[in-house]
Amino acid sequence: MDGVEYIVGGTAGIAAMASTLFLRHYFRPLRAFAVPVLRYRMIGPPLAGSPFNSLRVTGPAFQQHLDYIARRGFRLVTLSEALENIGNRAFLESKPVALTFDGAYQNLERYVLPALEEYGYKKITVFIASDGIDQDNSYETGGRGRPEPMMGRKALREMANMGVEIGSLGRRSLDLSRLPHQELLEELKESRQKLGEISGKEVKLLSYPRDAQISHAELILKKAGYDYAAWISLQGLLERESLAFRLPRYPLSRKSKLIEIALILSGRLV
Repeated sequence: MDGVEYIVGGTAGIAAMASTLFLRHYFRPLRAFAVPVLRYRMIGPPLAGSPFNSLRVTGPAFQQHLDYIARRGFRLVTLSEALENIGNRAFLESKPVALTFDGAYQNLERYVLPALEEYGYKKITVFIASDGIDQDNSYETGGRGRPEPMMGRKALREMANMGVEIGSLGRRSLDLSRLPHQELLEELKESRQKLGEISGKEVKLLSYPRDAQISHAELILKKAGYDYAAWISLQGLLERESLAFRLPRYPLSRKSKLIEIALILSGRLV
């Protein structure tokens, strides 16, 4: 009996702790003057042999996220739109939320765009490693596991014409902090130029590949032609005080729960 009581007590203790954490977040003051920014990696069912399955949000889960966003009266905006209007009270009161995606994988075309269309949404921000276009993401896997197919030039141009914003992940989604200065500049400039040619629009946003930030980011990124850079942050709220080259995005993965979406949209999960 002692063992049984210990197990029950331990389980109850864990449940109580989870409840306490939830209540602590739920009763925090609302962050009314901020834009929630969510970051997705991949959407769809697991791909056998892929090393990225733990980062993949299933299609039904993503649909559930969109349904919650729509039912709560939120509207989608691009990350640039959020940045341009972060000091505009009327804009912030219209309940904007930015959805961002790291990687133009074919599952974006297959699962994300059709799901967005169901709700009349078009505005998202997609960060792309330019060397993967019309190819796969072998540049990421390095021969470890099954590579993921990427979107092509034509599909990306059509997506940009629909209102999807294009940002850069560099050419090869490398850890930028490990590159020598000149190679880093070339990596960033060449990606920006190629993505601009494909989308027909100027590319001003970067997502740090592998979430690895670089020294003297502002100086280097401005020299390469970028105005902003995004990274992963559990805060996930864009505010007037947010740093231009450390824009926060809340990461979502296979294990993410709808309650996380609810808390970040309410401005309480900070």
